[in-house]
Amino acid sequence: MKKLIGLVAVLAVLGALAAPFASAEEGISQTPPEAPEESEPAAPESEDILCGGICVFAFPYFMGADGVTSCGAPGAHPLAGWKYSIINECSQVAVWARVNGNAIFCKEPMTSNNNSPAFNELWVGKGGSHC
Repeated sequence: MKKLIGLVAVLAVLGALAAPFASAEEGISQTPPEAPEESEPAAPESEDILCGGICVFAFPYFMGADGVTSCGAPGAHPLAGWKYSIINECSQVAVWARVNGNAIFCKEPMTSNNNSPAFNELWVGKGGSHC
């Protein structure tokens, strides 16, 4: 009888120890809940970016590493790599985006382009210039 009581006690202890593992296995076999969809951060608007000159960006929608060129520096300005968006905050100066010296588009004063053709150079006009 003592052996039977001892055996029942051992089984009870083993059952108590195994219970957390059994519930963990049940949790694994269940289908995990779907993760909530994460929305991508909104791209900044050109009005949200203040650069004080001519700003160029490595990616569309004013994203990535940027550079600033002065409104008061007319002429050619080679850029470090390809750029895909531009903001012209100059009030009296037009800016031509170029590829290896050839103009591909122009930005009037106080305008922007959030998804432009790739360019690697700027030509800054003199005061009062327009496209």
